[in-house]
Amino acid sequence: DLETSSPSPISYYGRAKLASENTVLAAGIEHAIVRTMILYGVGHQVGPNFATWLAQKLSAGDPVQIVDDQFGHPTLVDDLALAIRRIAELRKDGCYHIAGAECVSRHHFAVQLARVFGFDQNLITRIKTSDLHQKAPRPLNSSFNLEKSRHKLGIELSGVEKGLTVFKEQFQSSHL
Repeated sequence: DLETSSPSPISYYGRAKLASENTVLAAGIEHAIVRTMILYGVGHQVGPNFATWLAQKLSAGDPVQIVDDQFGHPTLVDDLALAIRRIAELRKDGCYHIAGAECVSRHHFAVQLARVFGFDQNLITRIKTSDLHQKAPRPLNSSFNLEKSRHKLGIELSGVEKGLTVFKEQFQSSHL
């Protein structure tokens, strides 16, 4: 999706985010809207996220079931913060997709996390989204076109391996 594509959220959460964007647009004020997804990282008073949950489970030797049919851009929070800072420094306005450089399945991300950390990849079982019987619908493909951010901001966010390498150092430091 491009920033100019018409969003069509399938859940209440997605509709709430779109309503917030529309409120900002309707206000007629200077603005920059940042769309991101699948945030992971560690920090002071940062709640759990997919990567921290997964690292804790796998480090304990607990098996996990991870969907292989949901795709998106895992985004290291450090990268998101730097991109937002860049938007502010350049005084850019408009809408920007700020997300990790690669679009991968949740399962692929989980396997890569296990590899980077040295955890047993056999603890990860593939499942389908339909196996979860979740109340709220989830989009299967949330991919972003990142060209505007690359071109207008001159940024390239981390891919999965680089982001997970940084995350591993932070995670291990925070759990000493």
